Amino acid sequence: MKYEILFLILLSYIICAYHPHSAPQKTIKIGPTKITYINDEGKYIKTTDMYPKAKPEDWKQFENLEITDEKGNLFIPFGGFLIESGNKKILMDLGLGTETVTFPGFGAVNTHTYLKNLEKTGIKPEEITDVFYTHLHMDHCGWTTIEKNGKKELTFPNANHWCSEEEWNYWLNIDFPTLQNNVIKPLKGKIKFVKEGQYIAPYLTAHKAPGHTPGLTILKLEVDGKIVWFTSDIFHSIMQIIERQWFAIFDVDSKKGEESRKKYIKEFIKKNTYIANGHFSNHVYGRIMEEKGILKWEPCLANNCELNPFNEDL
Repeated sequence: MKYEILFLILLSYIICAYHPHSAPQKTIKIGPTKITYINDEGKYIKTTDMYPKAKPEDWKQFENLEITDEKGNLFIPFGGFLIESGNKKILMDLGLGTETVTFPGFGAVNTHTYLKNLEKTGIKPEEITDVFYTHLHMDHCGWTTIEKNGKKELTFPNANHWCSEEEWNYWLNIDFPTLQNNVIKPLKGKIKFVKEGQYIAPYLTAHKAPGHTPGLTILKLEVDGKIVWFTSDIFHSIMQIIERQWFAIFDVDSKKGEESRKKYIKEFIKKNTYIANGHFSNHVYGRIMEEKGILKWEPCLANNCELNPFNEDL
């Protein structure tokens, strides 16, 4: 029995090591601020469905990066981040939720792990002070509401809910019943609009990055000489760091999306600057390094990342 368990552990390690998967739920600290990745499962998708501009042969340059499985499918995790700064407990993006949503290329998707993984942090939903939506695609706002006694109620009842005004106005009258019933209607009159450069919490500011959606807004945490950018859907996978002209099938304005990537890459490669992206498989924390004009992704691992300390998996 003991050897069977050891074999299963080894097999699990091998599968995780050589196949893209959701990153483990890790917490990092930067100064007085704590960041925890909250996972909400994920989905495999054909690379050509996700990035229509890229041909199958274009992916050969990424074969050693472990971002596709043996069939050439890309793994896209869902989730968000818990940011604890001062007396603020902020959730940036809320995963997909329990509703079944159909995406082009993905098929029907539903998830169940976000609240369970939030519970592992010891933080209760009523303790969340702010919910920050980078944008209003369902895989980022799915846990806005839960059903109680046949009615939709806010999952985080005491929180301020934030997004950009451009984002809210774009989706306000879009004929998408799941979004309207679970997000737009429950938040009418309650949503707060964030402005460029506005502080959401100590050390934490909001910055517009239109393209993927009209009002996509990312977050920047700067403290003790180090910076963490929460890049959201500027990137859906690490290959867009290199192929910045590749647009995702869900991008509203692919040209503006490319412009935003090019603009912010200049910030992301600066010294002591790190990335947190919930769509990155395997590792959500890392650095974008530039060597002789060539960019590469360097994931932060417990044994080699300068951004310390790393806690054990929750």
